Amino acid sequence: MLEPIFCCDLLPGLAVGRKYHRIEQRKNWTEALDYCRAHYTDLLSIRSLEEHTLTSPLFNEDEPRWIGLYNNMRSTAGWKWINGDVFNFTHWHIKVPGDYMESVICVTVRNGQWFGDDCSKTYLFTCYKEDREYYRIDQQKSWSEARDYCQDYHTDLISIGNPEEQSLMSKLFDGDTPLWIGLYNTNGSADGWKWINGDSFDYIETPNRIYYRIDRWKNWTDALFYCRKHYTDLTSVQNQQEHEMIFPLFDSNTSTWIGLYNDKQSSDGWRWTNGDKLNYSQWRNKMSHNKSSWLNSRDVT
Repeated sequence: MLEPIFCCDLLPGLAVGRKYHRIEQRKNWTEALDYCRAHYTDLLSIRSLEEHTLTSPLFNEDEPRWIGLYNNMRSTAGWKWINGDVFNFTHWHIKVPGDYMESVICVTVRNGQWFGDDCSKTYLFTCYKEDREYYRIDQQKSWSEARDYCQDYHTDLISIGNPEEQSLMSKLFDGDTPLWIGLYNTNGSADGWKWINGDSFDYIETPNRIYYRIDRWKNWTDALFYCRKHYTDLTSVQNQQEHEMIFPLFDSNTSTWIGLYNDKQSSDGWRWTNGDKLNYSQWRNKMSHNKSSWLNSRDVT
């Protein structure tokens, strides 16, 4: 099928497409993450030796600064960038942190070296802002041809990661004319969706609700409080159609909280936290009592 396309350019900053901001406020890692996402794009990630060299002047003192690297698996295989960037470069001080007594380890940079640290400590931190320009290309191409065109002449096919970007993209769409974007499925399954540029697929918007996957590890009660403070509530799932629609947000390797709970410890005690009626279920095993990431929704009015 041949359709018009959307391309995206990352504007040049200190590194390609990013501008970095040193924040002279002391916060724990979670507070620093919230601040960066509220005022910029995210906590800093360092993806290559080139970026390490370019960002080194931001960490040229003995004062530790949080970056967006964390470990939630208590193992050397558990390191992740909070923004979804691929973890394939390191610059540890001496060696990889080996004390995995805490459930989550966060990372600071001091004098250009990386250190594992307690996420509850308060340090300065560094955010980044990703600047993009969007282009509508009115040429008929297949998805693969559109991808190649955008990568040759711009940066990539567009990704849409939040309501602001969705609103901006909506203004560029022309009625019922379909246009290619950078979302594709790697294996034909519901959890195989990925953005071609590597952005994290953690957001879905529908006419009535916006769904977000929150990659932080909390118990169910803490997750509920967080969702009600920042969004509307933990997610409810009302029918098979809604289940299939939001399924791509669930990581098959990680348990994810939703808003279903039992207040009677009986088969008739199940409730949705937002008050929705329980008229659909998709049970597999018994309930988990572990800390997990969680999925929340925000109502659209």
